[in-house]
Order: sequence, then structure tokens, then C-alpha cells
Amino acid sequence: MIHHFGDMLEGRDDYWAIVPGGERFRYMLSGAQANKNLKIATVGADTPLWERIFECEGLEELTLHLPSKEQIAALPKLKCLERLRITKSK
Repeated sequence: MIHHFGDMLEGRDDYWAIVPGGERFRYMLSGAQANKNLKIATVGADTPLWERIFECEGLEELTLHLPSKEQIAALPKLKCLERLRITKSK
């Protein structure tokens, strides 16, 4: 079965929008890519230097794909986050 849960997540009246599910891996970080101007990111438990997302002052959208418990626990630190997607959390 194929899940398209992210593909339909677009708000109406400019309330919010999210990157379609199939495109979320285009924003996968390698750790070194994180810069302060980054607006969209995808990280997972195996992403090296994932903590650098906290240095991204303009981060609006985050996808946690197979996140670690540490990554889930750190979410409150992301004060400016507007959109969050968590896929397959353990």
C-alpha cells in the first residue's frame, strides 16, 4: 500500500501549506548543509550533525523521517517552526 498522506496537506485561505510528501526527501540534510537561511529541512535518526537545524533561524518546515527519541524530545527548541511532519516514529 502506498501512503500519500503528505500530498493532500495544503491549507486553504493561505493558512498553511506543506511540501508534498513525495518531495520531502529533496530537503534531506547532510548536516553540513544547514545554514541560517534554510527554510525547509528533512532529517532522520541517521542524519549527521542534525542538531545544526537549531542554528537555522528561518526554519519554517521540518520533516522528521524515522526520528530518534532525542530528535522528538528536542522539538520544543524550534520556536519559529510553522509546519512539522513526523513520519514513522518509533
